[in-house]
Amino acid sequence: MIKKLLMLSILVAISLAYPSAVAGQPLNSSVNITQEQAFNAILHGYSVMDEMQNLNFSVSYINDTLIEARKAFAGENCSALIQNIGSVPYTQRDLAFNILNESQNLYVSKKKVGADYPKVIELIEKINETQTLAYKTSDLLTSMELKARDYKRLGVNVTSAENYLLLAKESFKAERYKEAQDYINKADDELESNRADLLTLNILKNMSKSFLQKHWLSILIAFSLTGSFTIAAWELTLKIRARRKLEFLKIEEKTLKNLIKKTQEDYFQKKSIPALIYKIRMDKYYQKLSKIHSQIPVYERLVSGKNNNKKKKTLKI
Repeated sequence: MIKKLLMLSILVAISLAYPSAVAGQPLNSSVNITQEQAFNAILHGYSVMDEMQNLNFSVSYINDTLIEARKAFAGENCSALIQNIGSVPYTQRDLAFNILNESQNLYVSKKKVGADYPKVIELIEKINETQTLAYKTSDLLTSMELKARDYKRLGVNVTSAENYLLLAKESFKAERYKEAQDYINKADDELESNRADLLTLNILKNMSKSFLQKHWLSILIAFSLTGSFTIAAWELTLKIRARRKLEFLKIEEKTLKNLIKKTQEDYFQKKSIPALIYKIRMDKYYQKLSKIHSQIPVYERLVSGKNNNKKKKTLKI
């Protein structure tokens, strides 16, 4: 530590001999990004990387971006920041020293003159966006794995969905988060389509059984008199009941989507709720939404009379 302080003192003394840009002054008046703001942004970027590493996320892209940010930061007189290094949190003090030492050496040796602080901010913003995308993709992947497990217990064929989820995991580990979300949506399509087929058969069987149990004698008499008319009336009754149920499901679907959006805004933008509450709410909302999405295609088929028409619709919130 004494050696580091001695080195800092020497760097400060050398820096004072070079009249150049003063630390803390805006490099670009139109953007108005100071050296201190750019420096703090880089420290924040390293905090993001540490947090993601602790959660076992891959951070290759973020690490490469931080290297670029340090290159953009270097090339100006850092004497003021060096003198004030004691204000940096202890856990990041060594890192701060290395960043400032690196920049100051380049400045003194004239190997690099001039920094690009707006570019530093732009790069750190990309890191923030990557973190948000990674966390959201992780939540979607976890929710879809739980959904596939639940559907499998219900007797739904989940083989194709599980294959898509394996591809999603590979993309996630490679930090291709948007690609991973595409695979997650395809897995959801397969789950909903296969469950819709299963539910269609079960609903028709149950409704038919209930109707026959209650009206078997009337049906027998009516069929002997006007068989075709009775069947048509029966089908019409089923459609009316299905249409009412469908309207209710779509209202409930809209309400849940609004709740999901609000929860995402509260967590990612306003940061007004902790991660644990966010996960609990999202799991609850997605479970309800998944159930509704599995029922809507069934009742749509009953209303239209097309029981074998498969419609795939990507889940987008």
